[in-house]
Amino acid sequence: MKYSKARVSKMQTGGRRLSLGGFVRVAALLTLGATLVMLALVLLSGNPELLMVSGVLCAVTIAVIWTVTITIGCFVMVPVGLWRIGKQLSRGTPGKVANQGQVWDRWMDGPEPSVP
Repeated sequence: MKYSKARVSKMQTGGRRLSLGGFVRVAALLTLGATLVMLALVLLSGNPELLMVSGVLCAVTIAVIWTVTITIGCFVMVPVGLWRIGKQLSRGTPGKVANQGQVWDRWMDGPEPSVP
């Protein structure tokens, strides 16, 4: 077990890679939820003067949600992007390709094919 790695299944990670789209999706859901709650409160109160205050409060809430989401998303995604680029560059050369276009495997396909 010297070289074994901890295996994390896709069920545990949700099967999704971390991306800026995930942060945008969360911000959109928060915006929708905040807007619906404020609209419901204005309609239930029945006060027309509260409509203007609620509109301003809704606009400020949406601006804060998106600003925080994009800030956190960028702080998280920049290191993740650099890590992915480093991981991709450290892989080295891609596998050898056989004449048929499939990946050549020494154990499965025998000795290395001669290149003319």
